[in-house]
Amino acid sequence: MHSKAAAEFAILQQLSDPKFIRAFLTELDEKIRLTSENQEHWLARANLCRRGGFLKEAREAFLNYQRMAGGSAVRRMSQNNVTPVEVPTANGAKIAPIIMIDGFLDAKDQKGLLDYAVANKEAFRDANINSKQPQYDPDKRKTLVFHKFEFMRDHFINHISENIAQMTGDLGLEQFQVDIQEIKITNHVEGGFFRVHTDNRSEFAAAGRAITWLYYFSNVPSNFTGGDLLVFDSDIEKDEYQLQSFTKIAAKPNRLVAFPSWYYHAVVPVRQTSKKFADGRFAIAGHVRKVACKPGR
Repeated sequence: MHSKAAAEFAILQQLSDPKFIRAFLTELDEKIRLTSENQEHWLARANLCRRGGFLKEAREAFLNYQRMAGGSAVRRMSQNNVTPVEVPTANGAKIAPIIMIDGFLDAKDQKGLLDYAVANKEAFRDANINSKQPQYDPDKRKTLVFHKFEFMRDHFINHISENIAQMTGDLGLEQFQVDIQEIKITNHVEGGFFRVHTDNRSEFAAAGRAITWLYYFSNVPSNFTGGDLLVFDSDIEKDEYQLQSFTKIAAKPNRLVAFPSWYYHAVVPVRQTSKKFADGRFAIAGHVRKVACKPGR
């Protein structure tokens, strides 16, 4: 990782530092205690919590924010939403709507998936930057990837297909016709990362990736630190994001996460003591691609 990437991640680590966040929350909670019906205080609390990775607290604060907004001012969160839909932040950006499901697989399938990935170590390769830049660049990304895996592949594809309408609604997207699903296994070992990027820069009407999802299945307990997913507040029309405003999601084993592919995101560097492949940050990474449609549909 070059110095520019290292400096960027250092800033993000400071912004999401739990001690730093808790200090601000202590001050804010006193204001909330005195003026509990102040809608903007609850939104501020939600934004601090999600930046620190306190997702349960963030959800509770968002629910209070929505309760005070009332009526149809904001779209209600489903039971799987960590963050809501259509909430603006700074400079025209919006909070990325995210759904998250913990305990996605039973213990047997989770272990079977990990055993399969470890047994197929030789099938993993260094990942390219993306499908449009088919070259390896260690300053943009350090990820191991296994594309043609078989174990439980159909299980994940079928689950997404069967629940696509619910996922689309929870993520605030218009219903669309699915083209194909992309799916692969990734592993981030010592020093692994993925700098800030988006999976789709095209307008919604164009064909391309629409939903990005990940399923984490590392050892329990995890034998690494870092590897958090950061999903940034983004202005999709301008193709911009706010570096200081994001939701941090820990790569907790047996957790499924999904968000619209237009939102910028990153994977912070992984740190391992063992340096073993089997102790890495494993994930199944998927993309639901849509066909082109008429604007406004």
